[in-house]
Amino acid sequence: MRGHIIRGRVVNSEGNPERGKLTYLSAPGTNIQVYGSLTDVNGNVQFEMKDFSGSRRIAVQTNLSKDSTSKISITSPFSDQYARKKVLPFSISPKIAETLASRSFSMQVQDIYYQDKGAQTRSVAVDTTAFYGKADATYYLDDYTRFPVMEEVMREYVPGVLVRKRRDGFHFINLDVINKSTFTEDPFIMLDGLPIFDADKIMAYDPLKVKKLEVVTRRHYMGVLSLPGIVSYTTYAGDLSGFTIDPHCLVIDYEGLQMQREYYMPKYENTKQRESRLPDQRDRLFWTPAVVTDNKGKQFIEFFTSDLTGDYEVLIEGLSPKGAAGSAKSQFEVVSLND
Repeated sequence: MRGHIIRGRVVNSEGNPERGKLTYLSAPGTNIQVYGSLTDVNGNVQFEMKDFSGSRRIAVQTNLSKDSTSKISITSPFSDQYARKKVLPFSISPKIAETLASRSFSMQVQDIYYQDKGAQTRSVAVDTTAFYGKADATYYLDDYTRFPVMEEVMREYVPGVLVRKRRDGFHFINLDVINKSTFTEDPFIMLDGLPIFDADKIMAYDPLKVKKLEVVTRRHYMGVLSLPGIVSYTTYAGDLSGFTIDPHCLVIDYEGLQMQREYYMPKYENTKQRESRLPDQRDRLFWTPAVVTDNKGKQFIEFFTSDLTGDYEVLIEGLSPKGAAGSAKSQFEVVSLND
């Protein structure tokens, strides 16, 4: 009810399930969302995704600074079970050859002239706020002097993050404004929402590709995650912009909830639209998934016919408030004004 659930499994190098392993899932982009989950006794893990629809690229990983030997697999969202009912052999009567040829012609015309309209989807309102809410400090790097090295960027105008270089590489130390001190652990570093567990990699990244930098100087809790501060980098396009993802991180294309299709119907409301010479070969004139009637059980629907004349069938299917199903059919005829 709250969103799509992605399931997977984590095993060690020997193929045995990893128990209690903290696993991270992110979908890199400008909308910063990261999810954390602990594996169960069988190594199974699941993530409850918010506003996750359409085809997306997801990245799943454990904390690679502590463990890079875990192997992660993601369960397919599609069923591998099929109906046992056998489908009868497909056959076509020669009598409808002319009708099929006419429908094929109309379909090709629509594909040529309205190809960009046929697969439209309805935009879904999503919360674009990052999972950590409003950052304590936000830097749009184009507003500052541009430095070619990330270390200079961090040292010059990000006072909430201290940069230290030790024998094992760079480390970030976030201020803890709640307790008026600093965290003893490295903060949670992200690039376009992808967790980065090695500060050296982000320090080697080209800062000219970064549009925005956000810093959270407090501990953030989200489910099983307890993050000692956050440093979040966002590129201009939200596509990681050439960043090399750790090979131990599982990156796959994943099909989320299907987007709601938007049925395209041309409008002829003004003189220019009515005089358009574009062919309109639609044989389905109108479709809508949800028509709500008034308290008298009525509703007004308006649509335009196409260039195809002839008899059309109206099919209405619906449910009552108590779940009773019903349907009805009707017909109407479209004639040419020139006849």
